[in-house]
Amino acid sequence: NQYGMGTRIDQATANTALHERAAAFGLEAMSVDGIDVEAVANAARTLVEGARAGRPGFLAVSCYRFYGHARKDKSPYRDPAEEETGRRKDPVAYARDVLVTRGLAKAAELDTLDAAIDAEMDATIDFTIAQTEPPLSTMFRDVYAPEEPEPEPVRTRIARVLARD
Repeated sequence: NQYGMGTRIDQATANTALHERAAAFGLEAMSVDGIDVEAVANAARTLVEGARAGRPGFLAVSCYRFYGHARKDKSPYRDPAEEETGRRKDPVAYARDVLVTRGLAKAAELDTLDAAIDAEMDATIDFTIAQTEPPLSTMFRDVYAPEEPEPEPVRTRIARVLARD
């Protein structure tokens, strides 16, 4: 996404063509522009087929990070003009335009789909907020293999050690 935390990739490495680095290690390597979801899917399909045939691969997908690295990162290290240019490379908007231009979907159909997705996401957030936090004693459930015993909770261990006299 052009950045590692707050450092542009071209300021951190001499060769920004990451797929070339991967190829140097013997991987089947490709690079695609992340704005084009079809190109990403086709490249991924090619590399997955190769991986299933025993040839490991590497796919570098170039994209732009619309926001800072984390919630509180207002990205003061980025130039506003760069951000404006980067935000114009929205793969969702690009894919939508391709679908409408090719006559594969109507804008109104996509608007309806967007509204349904928004409603589903809102319902998911509401569901999540309404949930109760699981008991701390279950934090290791389904983490280890079934035949492995769960780790002893710290409080239980402390109590056991202190009870030894």
